[in-house]
Amino acid sequence: MVIQLNGQTTQLIETVEFRGINKLNLDFLKKLITTQEGDTLDLKKLDADEAQLRRLSAVSTTQRQIISTQNKQQVKIIFEITERRTWLPLIGVGGIKDNFWFLLGLSEFNLAGKNQTLSAQFLLNDGLANFQIYYQNRRIRGSKWGFNAEIKRAASKEPLFFSEATVDYRYANFGAGLSGIYSFSPNRHLSLGFQFFGEDYLKLGPGPLSDLPGPNRLRPLKWLTNARYDGNKINYDYFYLSGHQTSASLQWVITFGESTHFTSLILEGSKYWRPFRTGNVAARLRFGISNNDPSPFVPFVLDSQFNLRGVGNRVDRGTAQLVLNLEYRQTLFALGAWASQLVLFSDIGSWRDPGGKLEDLANADQFRHFAGLGIRIINNKFFLATLRLDYGVDLYDRQQRGFVLGMGQYF
Repeated sequence: MVIQLNGQTTQLIETVEFRGINKLNLDFLKKLITTQEGDTLDLKKLDADEAQLRRLSAVSTTQRQIISTQNKQQVKIIFEITERRTWLPLIGVGGIKDNFWFLLGLSEFNLAGKNQTLSAQFLLNDGLANFQIYYQNRRIRGSKWGFNAEIKRAASKEPLFFSEATVDYRYANFGAGLSGIYSFSPNRHLSLGFQFFGEDYLKLGPGPLSDLPGPNRLRPLKWLTNARYDGNKINYDYFYLSGHQTSASLQWVITFGESTHFTSLILEGSKYWRPFRTGNVAARLRFGISNNDPSPFVPFVLDSQFNLRGVGNRVDRGTAQLVLNLEYRQTLFALGAWASQLVLFSDIGSWRDPGGKLEDLANADQFRHFAGLGIRIINNKFFLATLRLDYGVDLYDRQQRGFVLGMGQYF
């Protein structure tokens, strides 16, 4: 940052300039920041604007300059922006024990230079085809209103845990949804949406189907209403993070032809520290709760891909969860576009069994604790271009362990 001021207590902003932009839309950037031409110079607002620019998917980093003009009572603000690629082919692989997946697709995270998202992808998961087409525009014509829309099919092999036995099902979910978004500020958003979808549970076994509990096939049609709040106060410096983000999601689902309904609440917060130049500390706390029906069809899953690295492939389910993920990320090298990090992690979680009590979350018998090592390979010129490999071990049962391979940071 370069500051050339004449010592006066107040100065007006004559112009605001953006340099280094290629694909980003200039009008979009001017409406995004709070510092405007004609305003009194406010360094706190400039700090907030610079942090907000770094949150854009198309921005690797920014630097600002404050330069006095010839009349000495006004200043010129210059934001120097380094852009990165946001139109990406999606080619991903990942895996844990009993589940290897691969992903193909295309995504644009800066459509029209206005930070809009358009994504189409195909995922082969558990040998089953999945796809999603998704569009998001948080700021229609620069206003505080936006929307997102999607159509998707999600399929997987799911173990359902009956009291008599564990039964494998092929699960498929096909639906379409639309949400409206209101932005209180560039980093605080509230969305309200709905989704119409159908589910298909097909019993697979093992053993003769007639000898196993549960329906042979279940194909309900459902309507979901969702309210979600997101707050992002993360400061980005390439792949280094500091600050925090929070989210809260409330869902209400009705099943056509049934009088019962399903409700869930998920609260999540992440915090990032940068204790020194090449190190990052990260923490994520997640709490979820839903209807406590004694049913195998419950929402919260114990799985390496989502919460406890090394635990395996959807090994348990519950009607409430409490999960704490901790990481220390040490940069091994950062050369040009490429970087690598060594990661030490600790994943702790507990679940409430269907029909159980909420205090079961504090029961030591319900806790699982995995710890391990990971490696990250990062390309700074692409948005979300991080290859992740982790190996986790259960600290109380060393026989429970496994690798987790994926794209992007775990959180």
